[in-house]
Parts: sequence; structure tokens; C-alpha cells
Amino acid sequence: MASLTLAVGGAGVAIVNGTQRDDAGYLMSDSVTLGSGGYAITSPDVEIDGAGALPHRILGDAKVTAETNGDAALFVGVARTADVKNYLGDVQTTRVSVFADDPVYEEQSGGAPATAPGKSDIWVAQQSGTGPQSITWPVENGNWTVVVMNADSSRGVSADVTTGATVPVIGWIYGGLFVAAGLTLVIGVVLLVVAIRRKPNVS
Repeated sequence: MASLTLAVGGAGVAIVNGTQRDDAGYLMSDSVTLGSGGYAITSPDVEIDGAGALPHRILGDAKVTAETNGDAALFVGVARTADVKNYLGDVQTTRVSVFADDPVYEEQSGGAPATAPGKSDIWVAQQSGTGPQSITWPVENGNWTVVVMNADSSRGVSADVTTGATVPVIGWIYGGLFVAAGLTLVIGVVLLVVAIRRKPNVS
């Protein structure tokens, strides 16, 4: 299960803060190529459990960008884990348990989805089309899962995926301490790794 972690340290915040942000101000992970012979790729379930608005104050807005390696239009969306499980309950799905250069997958057997992902109303944020597709949403308490599919819900999904967040807490302590906040994501797919780049622990 993914968890929200804080690591307080010293030097390096200026380098990380200045070099790992994209044009929109998000601290982003390296791109990881993900693939599935089924109909969907999902991140690990991300559990956010903090006091009140604390998760958003620390992590800000989250971002996932995915770009297809094929010809089909791509869909990327995030929803509550329970809703994703209902939507993909009987669907052949690939869950990413470790989001890294050499991803680790868990396979779920099944058939095709009953409806295309864009026709479902479960998504907190969604985007589909050709070229890079990005979604952003405010980090808040709950259990969340990111999903990557072909927009037409066809079999065989392959995409390059990056994840990140705005992490406003870095600005609060910029002159002194370095706080790295990591969200272990799965699109079962995806870890949301922010500020530090390291292989996540798997429980």
C-alpha cells in the first residue's frame, strides 16, 4: 500500500527545486515506459491520510503525464480506488506495483471493459487524445488510483509516464531544510515521486 512520507534533510534543495521542475512548476519524476497486453494499466493504490488540508499544503497539486507509444489515442485519469475497482473489476488489467526504470507488474485476468473510459463519470481528472496527455488535481485525503488506457478501450496499452507535484512546502523552508514528500502511486501504475529519485520500498 502506498503511503505519504516526509523526509527532512539538509543540502540539495536548491538543486532539486531548480532543476526538476517542469514549465508549469511541478517537480517531476523521470519518464518510465509502461506496457500491458490487457486493457488498462493502473497505479498502486495511493492512500492519503493527513490532518485536514495538510496533504495539500505539503504536496500541493499532483500531476501525471502519459504519452502513447502506439497509434491509438490515449486516456489518463485518476479516481477513487473503490470506483476504479468497480469499473475495472472484471477487466484484464496490469497493475504497476513498482514504478521504476524496470517496472514490476501484477496481472489481473479478465475481459474487455463494458464502456470506454471517457464515458465513465468516476474521474476526478481525465484527459484523452494523441500526443502527451496530462492531468492535474489537488492532493486530498482518500484512496486514489491512476489509470492509463487506450481511449477507445482497445487491448494493448503502452505509454511513457511521468508523475509529480508542486510541493509548496519546499518554498516554506527553502532557506534551511529540505523536505521531500513522496506519494507511492499505481495507474498499478504509478508512484508519485517528488523531489528525491529513489526506488520505493515495497511492503
